[in-house]
Amino acid sequence: MMVSSLLLFFLSILGSSNAVLQYQLQNDTLSTCLVLSDGSLLIGTASHIIKLNSDSLTVNSSLPLNTTTNQLLLLLNDTGLSQNVLSCQEQECFLLNPNDLTNTVSVSASPTPSSFLFPTTPDMPGLYTEDRKFFVGKDAASPIASSISKLQYSSSGSQLQIVLVGTDYGSKVQVARICSNDTGIEQLSMSTLKTYTEAELQCNEMINPDSITAATFVQYINGESMIMAIMACNRLGQFIVPFEVDSPTFGVRVAFTSEVSALNSLAYEDTVYLYAGSHQTIEQYYFTADNLLVSIRNITTKTNEQVNKIKFSPDGEYLYALSPTHVVKVKASLDCSTATSCSECVVSFLCGWCQLDFTCTGQNSSCTNGQWLNVQNQGTDTTNTCPYLQPNSDTSDGKYTQPANVTKNLTISTINTVFFPGLSYECVYGAVTRTATVNNDNMVTCNNDPLVTIEGGGGTQNVSLSLRQVYNGRTYTIETNATSNINVILYDCHTLAVGCSSCLAQRIDSGFNCNWCNAQCRDISDCNDANPVISTGNCPLPMITDFNPKAGPPRGGTTVIINGTNLGTQRSDIESVMIGSRNCIVDEYEPGVWIKCTIDPDTSDNADRNETVTIIVTRSSGSVSANSSTQYQFITPIILSVSPTYGPINGGTRVRVQGTNFDIGNKEMTRVIMRQSSSRKKRNTCPDVNCTIMNITNTEISCVTGSTNDTDCVRNVIVSVNGATFFNSSLSYQYRPNPIFHSVSPMITIPAGGIQLVFSGANLNSVPSPTITITDSRLIPSSVEPCVINDDSTMLICNAPNITNVTESSYYGTYIEYVLMLHGAESPNYMNNDLRLTLQPNPIFTGIDVNSRSISVNGGQINIFIAGMNIRSVSQSEINITLGNDVCSIRTSSDSEINCIAPNKPSGTTLALRIRVGRNLVFPPNGTGSPEWTLAYTSNTTTSTTISTTTIITTSIGAVVGGSIAASVIIVVLIVAVILIIVIFILKKRPKEEKLADNTEITMFANIVYEENTNQPNPSYINASTSHIYDRIPGDQYEELLGVMNTNLHTPSNNDADACKDNESYVSQVNQQDHEENGRYDSLTMDDEELYI
Repeated sequence: MMVSSLLLFFLSILGSSNAVLQYQLQNDTLSTCLVLSDGSLLIGTASHIIKLNSDSLTVNSSLPLNTTTNQLLLLLNDTGLSQNVLSCQEQECFLLNPNDLTNTVSVSASPTPSSFLFPTTPDMPGLYTEDRKFFVGKDAASPIASSISKLQYSSSGSQLQIVLVGTDYGSKVQVARICSNDTGIEQLSMSTLKTYTEAELQCNEMINPDSITAATFVQYINGESMIMAIMACNRLGQFIVPFEVDSPTFGVRVAFTSEVSALNSLAYEDTVYLYAGSHQTIEQYYFTADNLLVSIRNITTKTNEQVNKIKFSPDGEYLYALSPTHVVKVKASLDCSTATSCSECVVSFLCGWCQLDFTCTGQNSSCTNGQWLNVQNQGTDTTNTCPYLQPNSDTSDGKYTQPANVTKNLTISTINTVFFPGLSYECVYGAVTRTATVNNDNMVTCNNDPLVTIEGGGGTQNVSLSLRQVYNGRTYTIETNATSNINVILYDCHTLAVGCSSCLAQRIDSGFNCNWCNAQCRDISDCNDANPVISTGNCPLPMITDFNPKAGPPRGGTTVIINGTNLGTQRSDIESVMIGSRNCIVDEYEPGVWIKCTIDPDTSDNADRNETVTIIVTRSSGSVSANSSTQYQFITPIILSVSPTYGPINGGTRVRVQGTNFDIGNKEMTRVIMRQSSSRKKRNTCPDVNCTIMNITNTEISCVTGSTNDTDCVRNVIVSVNGATFFNSSLSYQYRPNPIFHSVSPMITIPAGGIQLVFSGANLNSVPSPTITITDSRLIPSSVEPCVINDDSTMLICNAPNITNVTESSYYGTYIEYVLMLHGAESPNYMNNDLRLTLQPNPIFTGIDVNSRSISVNGGQINIFIAGMNIRSVSQSEINITLGNDVCSIRTSSDSEINCIAPNKPSGTTLALRIRVGRNLVFPPNGTGSPEWTLAYTSNTTTSTTISTTTIITTSIGAVVGGSIAASVIIVVLIVAVILIIVIFILKKRPKEEKLADNTEITMFANIVYEENTNQPNPSYINASTSHIYDRIPGDQYEELLGVMNTNLHTPSNNDADACKDNESYVSQVNQQDHEENGRYDSLTMDDEELYI
């Protein structure tokens, strides 16, 4: 038939989608597959029969099996039942309905095998029938052992045609047909049409032929058949051999590069498409009328598995590739319209490239203008059919070169670029487009107008180069005939070179046409000098302009970079580099510009000195030299101190090594090493430990120690400069055990910080200069505060960090995250029960209670009360109260009030109150002298009168008394008598008032009541700061006992169970009726005076 008819057929089955669908088995293996008439699939696995939907390859239904091998799925033309699919597993066969997999009919009961439909195989026992039933059995006496490669019905529908591929008994292909009638399945004989061996299939020239691995047959519309067999022949590899059933020598062998394990075909009239499955690939071939196989394309399954079977959808549009665990659905034929390039289009003989439409079509008539480029029509391959941009044959990497800022066109090489009216070309430099013209010799000229420039003003720019066709507003970028994209290097000679030899060096192996022109480096096309310099012999003399580093150790090993001009054009021009008498070996070289060399090591050289750098350069006119104007210093580093001298074995300690000459040599090669002293070194027990350098100056190196596992070694601190090592034997560094933490006290902190946090543990002296900070994400940033260690290394005392951004009151009372920075040692776990810190609000003080701001001077203890909030957020020891320069000793405190003992001062004294909490909180915050922050001392009225009277009497008598001793004695007696009279008078006025001496024990009765601050742990104790004791006197009056002072009362801090001591008086009896459950006492009304507990 004509090829055009074939093309029309394939165009009718092409779809627009090239999507690959895939179904993957889970913990199962695929063994067989059957494509149903509606396109859905039945697949047999080791444990199931599964039906997959054709459009999506999703599971429609499944049938579990009781066996482990599913060997056959065969669609029967007419069973007389709704079950028309035969399934066989091991010794059992049954018919099933593909639309209802649960509806099965058994057709075997494992009787003794009788007549076989085809022989027993190693993979599947023979299939046979008996009384309209199918059986699977083994026939050991069978002369042939074969495997089934393909089963399908012949065109009449009444003959089942089978291809059997031999395995054990020689390499054979056996073709057989099984006949049945239209009324059902009957036992009929198997017709073996032909059996071929590899010798008959053109593999007989091999000494040791292997086998035929797969085979398929193609049935034409006219009923004729053809066999396609895959044969493996030793040494020559694998071949496809096509032949007719009655003619084994028909066709030509086609070699395969991969192992083919599946073969199938599609046919239309006299044209065959062959699909060969190998590792994750299906190779598609076209079998020509001249019995030739032409490769069309490779289809990738993307499963990384061997393709074992190939099936087709009923309409031939899709193929199914079956591997051990996957079913993959792809388009069976190439869709011409999806090809976007000429080479992709013409890879299939079915498709052609419309030369001026820039599209791929399936027929010539689809092109509106120009030729329809088709491999078969052109009688050639894709390379000689499509237009291509060629690499530059003058450069090793295929790149083109173009001078920037210079009027010079670029000529590029192409193939199959043709001139056609209305067809134009464009050169594209990256994102810059220039017009182009095509010559008859396939050379294309890119017009450099306007001038191309280098982005950013550099010396070169590497940009992609492409050639574009333009026709009727449509564009097509011509493909490159290279393994990678073709580039063009834009270059600017003036920017690239810094001297004559540097300029000439640009010509070597680069394609740049730079010349030394009028004392400048220019492209030859831009040079108007009649005698441009093209040889180094005519360049100025070489010169050293600088070198770095300027100093290094005398033992050498330092790498020096020497900058200059006219330092040759290539590496071979550098004869030698010397620093004094020491050779410097060249490592790298930038032609004409700089040299990198390394000073030869010499461990015996310890002399500090200055030397000249000398370079000898070979030129076309002879050797010339250049000397440095400054000298290189050979100098020795000296180590004077190391701090700290210890740290934890975890490492992370920042160490300062101080001395001189540290910034010499190549600083990136400088090392600090902790190394065991050779005089004390233990074999293989004290390895070197590196200290990572953070900063180097001339006088100091800062580094961070690495980790180690030992604490027994004392190491010298070694400074290594370019391999030369230096140390001070009197200086060492010791690794100590890592610190261990047990608890923290107190277990609170406040936003203001400044209070003491005491961590207890062991080995705490392993860390020099530890610090603490808050790392809680809710509260950061916080300050970093120092810590100190006690003498026995069991306590670490830190200042609590200051927190500035407590935005939520809900943070109070919660645990916070903190970190002890321990120079590499592990910080304690802040969530450990004994190491938690709870955030509490800052204490606040508002001043002296209004009733305590003015006090009478009577010689007794003076108590003042200071109001506030959150006072118990910190321990009492963190609160310091001063009145003027004196301390106000704290007696008691609650969350809202604190009581302290003021110093005794004379009447008329005023003292400013100042309170400090920790280190950071001070009250009043602004130093104000307002009344609430001032304590005033006033006179007691009675005492003042007594003192005045005494003073007057004393003064009067003193004035009268002369000089006799007798008179003086009389005067003293009179003064004492007057004082006694006054005291007796006062006591008579208050007969019941009695001042008790310190430590006087008072007998308490039921009629004694007292007043006390609330919430004390034991209400029977008298709070020394706020207690007042009253005695009942005749007439139901109450008189306060003033003599009970702080020294003889039990305070809350001492309210233990045995509080009744010799010097502690307390209330033992209280009316029970006045006691409440919360430990308080009701107020008692006594002569309009309320007393409270």
